[in-house]
Amino acid sequence: AGGVFLAGLLPVLGLVPFMYQKTSTVADRYAYVSMLGSAIAAGATVAIAWARRPAMRVWVGIGTAVVTCLLGLLSLRQTAIWKDSRVLWERAVLIAPNSAVANSQLAAMLVGTQEQARGEALARRALASDPGNSDAHLNLGYVLQKRGEEDAAVAEFVLAAQFDPEKAKPHVNLGIIYRRRGQLEAAMREYETAARLDPRNAQARGNLGACYLEAGQYPRAEAELRAAVNLEPQSVLVRTNLAAVLAKQ
Repeated sequence: AGGVFLAGLLPVLGLVPFMYQKTSTVADRYAYVSMLGSAIAAGATVAIAWARRPAMRVWVGIGTAVVTCLLGLLSLRQTAIWKDSRVLWERAVLIAPNSAVANSQLAAMLVGTQEQARGEALARRALASDPGNSDAHLNLGYVLQKRGEEDAAVAEFVLAAQFDPEKAKPHVNLGIIYRRRGQLEAAMREYETAARLDPRNAQARGNLGACYLEAGQYPRAEAELRAAVNLEPQSVLVRTNLAAVLAKQ
């Protein structure tokens, strides 16, 4: 049982870096597999007591039933916390109000809703704890963009891209602002970067195709728009732009 516990825990001790360490170096989920060892030990203890002490079997049975019921109740309470992402992150913020990850994740769920003001506050709190949090910069930039504060939004999106060079979304948002400002070349550069980082990002491919269409680069526009259609077949705008490209050639 001890060997099973250690074998399950070893991969998440951090001796070899793994993806989820970026979010948290400690988490209860890291022990899920290793708890099999504890279950084996508990089961073996009950089995030995049952076999070696017949007179105690009633109490062993009662004790096992009580523990099982308690664990079931605790599991039921935990499932309420894991009901959905919103409830989970609300709980996380309640427990750890200064957690950059918790605040940023909850902010991401709120900035596009009627609770945008709270989303902004959470994003700013996340940045107070971790100024290099790319997601928090992205969320704050989204709020500022929606509010019409484009210069401030651009600054946040640039920081989001700097702190996470592999993230495509900041470049998509920058492209949207630059294109709206008439800075077509700058918009194309941002969309090209986003498409390179995430070739399956339909918004990046579709917007890049629209920019190529506007610039008169029809073969490139067709390639990007066809890719966007394959990724998002229901998009009327992308199909309209593709039809316009085909009509130009």
